[in-house]
Amino acid sequence: MVKTKRASRNSLVRVSAIRAPPPTRNATSSLSSSAAVAAASTQESSAALVRQLSSSSARDRITAARTISSVLEMSAARNYLLREKLVQTVLERSLTDSDEEVVCEGFGILRSLAAEQGYEVCVFLWRKDVLASVTVYLGKIEKLLAQNIAGPERRLMYSLLENVLALTTSLGGCSDDIRTSIVSRLPDLTNVDMQLISSNTVPESTKVIAAENLYVLSDMNKEYVEKIKSSGFSFSDNCSVPVRVYLAGVQYNILETVGASSNATAAAEIDDIVATLSDCLNAVDVRDCLSVLAPNLVDGVERPPAITDEKYQAAQNNIIGVQIALELITGISESLTAPQKGGKSRSDPMPDADGDDAMEEEGKQEDSDEDMQAVDDAGEAVNTLRRLVPYMVTLLPIAELQSHALHALNNSAWTLTVLCSTENEWRTCALGLWTTMATLLRTLIDDPNSSLDNSTACIGVQWACSKTMSGKVPVQLADVRYLINAFKAKTSDHESPRSTNDPGHDMTSYVQLEFQVRTVGLLGALAQRQGRVDMTREIAVFLITQVASLPNTRSEVVIESLDALFDIFGDKAYDYDYEVFVRGGLLKHLSGCLEKVRRMAKSIDGRTQQVLRMRADDAAINLARFVQYKTEERR
Repeated sequence: MVKTKRASRNSLVRVSAIRAPPPTRNATSSLSSSAAVAAASTQESSAALVRQLSSSSARDRITAARTISSVLEMSAARNYLLREKLVQTVLERSLTDSDEEVVCEGFGILRSLAAEQGYEVCVFLWRKDVLASVTVYLGKIEKLLAQNIAGPERRLMYSLLENVLALTTSLGGCSDDIRTSIVSRLPDLTNVDMQLISSNTVPESTKVIAAENLYVLSDMNKEYVEKIKSSGFSFSDNCSVPVRVYLAGVQYNILETVGASSNATAAAEIDDIVATLSDCLNAVDVRDCLSVLAPNLVDGVERPPAITDEKYQAAQNNIIGVQIALELITGISESLTAPQKGGKSRSDPMPDADGDDAMEEEGKQEDSDEDMQAVDDAGEAVNTLRRLVPYMVTLLPIAELQSHALHALNNSAWTLTVLCSTENEWRTCALGLWTTMATLLRTLIDDPNSSLDNSTACIGVQWACSKTMSGKVPVQLADVRYLINAFKAKTSDHESPRSTNDPGHDMTSYVQLEFQVRTVGLLGALAQRQGRVDMTREIAVFLITQVASLPNTRSEVVIESLDALFDIFGDKAYDYDYEVFVRGGLLKHLSGCLEKVRRMAKSIDGRTQQVLRMRADDAAINLARFVQYKTEERR
């Protein structure tokens, strides 16, 4: 089983980068978008903008800061500005300015840079002790909140607060050391967030950012979670969709970090979280939100909507809420089951050549009993996931949500496969899901601009559905050949047999490897369908070729290929076993691969790649046992 891991804090923070900080509403002046782009279109003009941050005129400093903020999402302009020591200038000038509006815009610049540039800028800011400025202004804001100020001063206060909180979110999301420092130096941050969320007078945009801050900083952070619990954290259904999603995430973080008093309590909490996420997803009209966010056509010219418009901000926050809800479902689905639950471990010895039908039937009954117990333990959450599958399918045509929906579907499908593979409702759903994924996969693979990560997730869903149906899904030999050709094309993009844990191994090569491993897994599942000897033969030859190609095949691909072959030819009673395995001479080929597989296992450093080394050792041991088993099976 290959599930998508829950998104890291970095990716969770990065998704909110589409929520650009709006300008302060009482700003004295600003440039048009075209003029702003022109003002930062060259190194010289960017240098002038950064120098203007030190102008003697507060109006000029505000104008420069707002212009810089408006172009930071463009990489070229951002790089020009960074070369002119923008970050240092903002830290030394803007955050210490006597004009509160300049300070607000300065934090807005850092907020955008932290979201756009990520780790490097966040670490630089931390080392320059940006938390000192955050501490000062968070304290000032707390006092202002207690005074219940109104008018332009109130709007400025909330703009500043949003920028400070969002910056803190990015900082805490990129590094454990920074996160620990935030918890230590900002002891009141938890209470500030919760007071903002529970207030009836705080703007909705501020509540969303406070909830996001609480969610990201509570991820696997025991000290912070304990503060949340001691402050009386409670879940409210009266909040907006994005706030409810983030609070459901906080509840899940608490459960993951400190656990529950009992298994029953944990199951009930998971049920509650998944039900809340389901309600939130169904409450958002995604297409209506996207239409609000789309540029307006004025006299034949596309013009972006005003980002200060409340309807625009609500639509933007709702889309982000849907994305985060899908990421949470991805993580929760993974936690509901363990890989190969109820199944036989790969380290178990091969069966005796003569077999034992009684023991096999007893084993099947034990597996069935364990699966039923797992469904009971998982509670209502599994049923909610099953009901969500058709909804998640409707999100697949939407570019902004396709990746999130695919990863959530992948993990949900595997969870349902492990826990509900014998239930008619899920089997019917799995068949429909297979057809949808088959169509989508061709579209993704044939499009040179599509994300390979999306194709990988799509194959993962198909693999789960095929496992549910024991390979009995609508597939033709031409479809199998299409998958094999796609595998070969992606293999040619990355020839190195290094493993994913090697230094310098980037995310692109990781996704390529995941694509190959999942393709092998899917083909292995399809090959177990009886009555299609031609298909099983084609797949078996492909799988053995991967093993025989050592050392030019990635270890992970070889291990998955061997696992698939063990499953496909585990019993001589299968109608394809004699035609494919015996007449095709596959035993001789596998015997010839044994030393290659052993050398592969020994070549993996067990100190740096412990899990992979253990899997490779198991594969070598099981291959030797499998060869012996198949040699004796027909004597």
